[in-house]
Amino acid sequence: MAISWDPYRDNLTLDEISQLGKFLKEEKIRTNIHYVISQSTLKDATHMLSGEYDHYLESFNAVIFLTYKPTGRAQAEDTIQSPHLLQNFLGAVDEPLTSLKIGFDACFVPILLKTTSMDNDLIDSCECGFFSVYIDENMNVSPCSFCNNKIYSYNLKKSSFKNIWQDTFSSYRNYVAQECKLNCFQCEKIDDCRGKCPFFDELFLCDLVSQADEIN
Repeated sequence: MAISWDPYRDNLTLDEISQLGKFLKEEKIRTNIHYVISQSTLKDATHMLSGEYDHYLESFNAVIFLTYKPTGRAQAEDTIQSPHLLQNFLGAVDEPLTSLKIGFDACFVPILLKTTSMDNDLIDSCECGFFSVYIDENMNVSPCSFCNNKIYSYNLKKSSFKNIWQDTFSSYRNYVAQECKLNCFQCEKIDDCRGKCPFFDELFLCDLVSQADEIN
């Protein structure tokens, strides 16, 4: 089970989160916290990695950090924009003081590969369209639930899933293999990563960190 928690938008206090975690653990339900990291929550997420919230979250199985995406009700101005806050968070990822288990969604993988000492063999690059797909209520098949490009959406009423997976998706996979790595040719992790998100430029955090390094 997963509990989505955003302290800036939810009315759940830390005490309430703690009580919920204890109740679920008593019921023998393994539960993760899904925590969205954005410009407004990045500092708080760094505090979490420093161990400040361990007492409240100790009953949960793990904390999974999800990358904020500017779609739906989400506002583009809350995407991660501060190199300083991002570098602090990545430093805490590299040397966490928390006893909590942590994980990340695929959108955060490129920056983890580029800037942390995590074992690359333990990190899967974005699997969308290569290992998994999204099928909506209208039977449209796309590489990702956040896909915003209709040219990579195919309907099961018009084509079989086998044909979509084996043939039609090849154009998407070629695009990712070629276009998404244009800015990554100098990166030593290029062979382990699928590069820039094909749907949201705002998620290319490697570029944000590179700009910070140039300033420093």
